[in-house]
Amino acid sequence: MKNINIVLIHTHDTGRYISPYGYDAKTINIQKIANLGSVYRNFFTVAPTCSPSRSALMTGLYPHQNGMFGLAHRGSRLHDYNQHLSNFLKNNNFETALFGVQHEINKNDITQLGYNKIFCTKTNNSTKIASTASNWIKKYNSKKPFFMSVGFFDTHREYINKISKNFNPKWVRPPELFIDNKDMRIDMAKFYSSLEKIDIGIGKIYNSLKEKNKLNNTLILLTTDHGIAWPGMKCNLNDHGTGIFLIAYLKNIFEGGVVYDDLTSNTDIFSTICKVLDLKKPNNISQFILPNKKYKTKKRKFVFSEVNIHTSIEPSRSIRSERFRLVKRLNKRKKLNISNIDESHPKTFLLNYGLREKLKEKEEFYDLYLDPLERSPLKNFKKLKSYKKLENELKKFMIK
Repeated sequence: MKNINIVLIHTHDTGRYISPYGYDAKTINIQKIANLGSVYRNFFTVAPTCSPSRSALMTGLYPHQNGMFGLAHRGSRLHDYNQHLSNFLKNNNFETALFGVQHEINKNDITQLGYNKIFCTKTNNSTKIASTASNWIKKYNSKKPFFMSVGFFDTHREYINKISKNFNPKWVRPPELFIDNKDMRIDMAKFYSSLEKIDIGIGKIYNSLKEKNKLNNTLILLTTDHGIAWPGMKCNLNDHGTGIFLIAYLKNIFEGGVVYDDLTSNTDIFSTICKVLDLKKPNNISQFILPNKKYKTKKRKFVFSEVNIHTSIEPSRSIRSERFRLVKRLNKRKKLNISNIDESHPKTFLLNYGLREKLKEKEEFYDLYLDPLERSPLKNFKKLKSYKKLENELKKFMIK
């Protein structure tokens, strides 16, 4: 398909805590796009930390392939910024524009990302970011298709202090992993209030596309980088850390309010864009594309994920099938990496009650059918055929 615009909207630290995934977030505009498009309920990032996840999204490559082992503002870099989606699309006759947050390069080197236009990268004000992006769409008059990357920060800690009138903490539930008490409910209400600002911004961008009659030829992608910034979630190789939302809309391809339960990875987005645009994809990126209404897709049997370094070194790998997850840690450290947990009330609460004394195993194997919250790793799992299969597949993946 030719002359398809792309609007990629990405948030920080949101996991799947939006209304299309069953949570009590007042994400009215996100839900509106979900009702029109496709929702991927088993979509995963390959890295539950900020820059590695975003770099995988933008290159179709795993962090150990593209070079982004850690955080861009702490010195990590892509091996080759020509592999970035914005450079790729610019070289294929797209007008490319960045609005708001990116986390793939130090801010001083941002021009290497390949955007023709760069806006609002020195602010986290979601209202300004959304208004600028919306106005740019309304004024756009080039014959070239455009690629917009729009990044929102609000659901990154610290959350806003002012709780929206739409979220009374008395009726808010904290994440499933946490004790339900007043302070946890207040913290979650602040998260949802921060998310509400993003949703309003997404609504502005959607309405500008509709106003300019661009909905029929624009691929809209809504996603995030990893799980929410609570202990045991962000920076963890479980569904709480790697499970993220993805909503796609494009007329005749991603439409109809369809929900897909297939295993999908954020490395699949680059190859999907290439398929939709009929562009030759780079040879080294994913062969998989997102399930859709037009193109045949090969189903994933596994998704892979990794951590290398966040604020402290924590090299580990994971493979997940529909039913099982295997986590392998590549060093001998048994203590939790406390520094890799964002400062927050939930962190302080758990530290006060013994979190620092908890240990992690060299390997953990979970049956997600029996233990979907991944709280109780199986014992004596090395005898199981299911373990041996995943271990073999993970080994093959790492060697490849």
